[in-house]
Amino acid sequence: MTGFSEILRLPRTAVYLTNDKIPSDELILRCAELFAGDTAAGRQIIRPKMGKPRFDGCEGLSFSISHSGGLTCCAVSRDEVGFDIQQTLPGFRFADIARRLFSAAEHETVTSVGGEEQIQRFYSIWTAKEAYVKLDGEGVVRGFRVFSVVSSDGKFLTEVNGRQLIPVTVPQGYLACLCILPR
Repeated sequence: MTGFSEILRLPRTAVYLTNDKIPSDELILRCAELFAGDTAAGRQIIRPKMGKPRFDGCEGLSFSISHSGGLTCCAVSRDEVGFDIQQTLPGFRFADIARRLFSAAEHETVTSVGGEEQIQRFYSIWTAKEAYVKLDGEGVVRGFRVFSVVSSDGKFLTEVNGRQLIPVTVPQGYLACLCILPR
């Protein structure tokens, strides 16, 4: 695949990135086979009406996919996993989103600075929160304000409710976060 690469490898998790226009299911299955070999070969993806999509007959393997701008990322793990990537858009008006959806500490973290730093903080918080809720498939239904990825003193947390939050290095102009719940 042109433009397809592994961008993060942990003992039980890998994240792949592509700029190719590949159907989501095809990308997920390809990434799963690269990560888990025969364990993932020939699997089908089940998409329940509610909850997170999963592999049929492969309980020990989890995935999460995210698209933004011209990039698509897929995380595959032997743990429960959620992933989000966002293109950072300088002109995007995010103040109202931060006010409505972020915890008080997160909102203060974003609004206490300006310019490029404010953009970076907003998207760092947003990708962490998205990855967190994508882990179990509840999405924004859970509500973003019921948990915080920032401490009361404005520091980004590496763990929330037993879930590890890991910033992932992606191309310039994007931010991404991986969320893992160890099995």
